[in-house]
Amino acid sequence: MTPAWCNLYYTDSAYAAKWDAGKGPGQNLPTGIPITRPVPQDLPPLREQVIGFLGAMAKFVADGCRVVDGAEFDRRVAVCMECEYFIRRPGRCSQCGCCGKLKAKGRVWACPKHKW
Repeated sequence: MTPAWCNLYYTDSAYAAKWDAGKGPGQNLPTGIPITRPVPQDLPPLREQVIGFLGAMAKFVADGCRVVDGAEFDRRVAVCMECEYFIRRPGRCSQCGCCGKLKAKGRVWACPKHKW
């Protein structure tokens, strides 16, 4: 299931029913194979998210609140959207809990999995 189809699965109950029945787009499964619903990933505990956010903001301010250029921002967001740790809804990373588009903007911020 592609990320777009996965997102559709969680937002459209009619699509989810089709997928569960084996009739979703791109499905060509032999009969007899059980179809399971993808398990959403959890965010880190709130305490870890707050500590990470405060540390990231301190780094950002110490760097003069500098941001990356548009091309680098687009590249970082594209990497996040394809990452297995990115939760499309609510648009956050399951490893650090960051809001992907916000973190991709700061020059000193980095992916916790070293993807950018």
